[in-house]
Amino acid sequence: MLAGWNSGFSDSRGITPAILDTLGVQSFMHAESCFNYPGFPERHTPFEGLYTDLERLGQIFGVEERAAELVTDYRERVAAVQEQAPEGEPVPVFLYDSGTDAPFTAASQVPPNDIITLAGARNVFGDVDARWTEASWESVVDAAPEIIIILDYQDQPAEEKIAFLRENPATADLPARGAGGQLLRPRLQRGDLQPPQRRRPGEVRRLPARPRRRSLMAGLPDRRLARATWPLLVAAVVGLLPFTVYSTFLVPIAEAVHSDEATVGALRGLGGVAALLTGVAVGPLLGHWSRPRTVAAALGLLAVTCLVGSVGTLPAVVAFCFGTGVATAVLTPALLTAATSRFPDRADGGRAATVLTATQSLAAVLAGPVIGVLALWRGWTGVLWATAALAVVVALVVLLREPAATGAREASPGYRKAFGRLRGRPELLALVAVAGLRTASFMGYLSFLAASYHDRFGTDAGTFTLIWTLSGASFFTGNLLAGRGARGWVAAGRARRVLALGLGGALVAVLLVFSVGSLPLALAATVLMGLSHAVVAAMVTTVVARDAGDLTATAFSLTAAAMSAGVFLGGLVGGIGLGLAGDLGLSAALAIPTVVAVVLVPVAGRASRPDAGRSPR
Repeated sequence: MLAGWNSGFSDSRGITPAILDTLGVQSFMHAESCFNYPGFPERHTPFEGLYTDLERLGQIFGVEERAAELVTDYRERVAAVQEQAPEGEPVPVFLYDSGTDAPFTAASQVPPNDIITLAGARNVFGDVDARWTEASWESVVDAAPEIIIILDYQDQPAEEKIAFLRENPATADLPARGAGGQLLRPRLQRGDLQPPQRRRPGEVRRLPARPRRRSLMAGLPDRRLARATWPLLVAAVVGLLPFTVYSTFLVPIAEAVHSDEATVGALRGLGGVAALLTGVAVGPLLGHWSRPRTVAAALGLLAVTCLVGSVGTLPAVVAFCFGTGVATAVLTPALLTAATSRFPDRADGGRAATVLTATQSLAAVLAGPVIGVLALWRGWTGVLWATAALAVVVALVVLLREPAATGAREASPGYRKAFGRLRGRPELLALVAVAGLRTASFMGYLSFLAASYHDRFGTDAGTFTLIWTLSGASFFTGNLLAGRGARGWVAAGRARRVLALGLGGALVAVLLVFSVGSLPLALAATVLMGLSHAVVAAMVTTVVARDAGDLTATAFSLTAAAMSAGVFLGGLVGGIGLGLAGDLGLSAALAIPTVVAVVLVPVAGRASRPDAGRSPR
């Protein structure tokens, strides 16, 4: 039996999946209906629930290609609507279903919420974690909707509902009733509906012509994603500054605290340890915290640590490194989760997350010159003060501009349940491992790149800054382009192939970059290394954003923790390889994490495939 809850399955009717199980009848409940089903919740936005149902039904009836074609067509139509959506602040909309003492309306888990949001408006009850819900007239008045949509169906004519809203004192002065406001009703009326015509056996009916098909990569353009998430993008850039300042001014900082450079440089690792421990500890909790407040709190902690570090003593530097590690371990997954959940369509959410990571990589390339200019005022301490001030300003902007709730796209499980659920998602664990292993190879490569170029080609520090910029620019370009393409690759089921190609390119690059005797070949390998790792990073981010569901915050937090561990592993493995067999040993040692990541690709690639079987009950 295939049905939704209340529309088909119902306790009052005595027709539930549990009852049908006792009769040997299998059930398929619409994914949209399962968001709070006791014992077996499954979270989707309503449109994603529709796509999921079509994919599953296609598998059940052996028509996967037709189902994929329908899903692609619907996504393209949605994308076309999004492109025509008005820019600027979304218009507040109230959907009126029925009710006189209290209005019955659409919350976050029903299709009208997605329709309103995708059209560029805002459902005034879109932050309520429910399907259809009863509100109060006071809350409608407080929301001040500029548009009221009347739901017209058989129980009560739309004209009666409109008349009630015009006469009701609570709604008489709403903006939707004044100049420029609108009362809308669906264009499709009951009289327009025709009963379905039966087909004769063997009859083939030609379908209406479809609009011109858009690319699988269709979705919101990057400029709109960036405009919607710009406070998060700025926050991501600010999160990079403290440790960038520390690395840039390592020598003067060591002199100020009366210690050697090796000791002060090693303290940078303390931040990685703090990030690793914090990421594991708070990962499952991030989904329960207000995202704007979490981002603002992490930025506030960064500001405090910058001020402490500017004191210029060894204990202050220790506190700076530890505090910065803790703050970034919270900030990065909170930003990714906020960017992902900012959009109803999971594909757009995944792209928004990769835009954020691309912005970080671009900031890493450009941060050096900016920090150099800031250092003209009171040196490295002045840069830390400026960073602290900027962090506070951005924290306030995030609190003021970011919505406190994003439509409750996913509700996170509890702390222990989250880890238990992750054990049942080997594909997510494999993605986390791929992220950590990739980082180990890449950060180990960066750690020894300058020394290798100097020893083989005699490059000085000034020349190497150009090579460093080339590496950073390659990673940024790869991240930007791969993030843009990942939306379509994942939708087409090519995630596994793209991950394998990216890791394959990274493997070739790391074997060449430390071993070739030709400078042009070494530079080409440097470019390939940046591009390949950027592709893998973008794919991991996109797949987690698209498929982790209510484990998104936990998965992003554990991914950040794995990457922190990768920073240490890369330096350790690379150092051992270099000590044992020189540059060839270094290449071989850094190739090992990449090879292990390649082995995990078949498991990690499962995350991008539609789930099989019937909906959980």
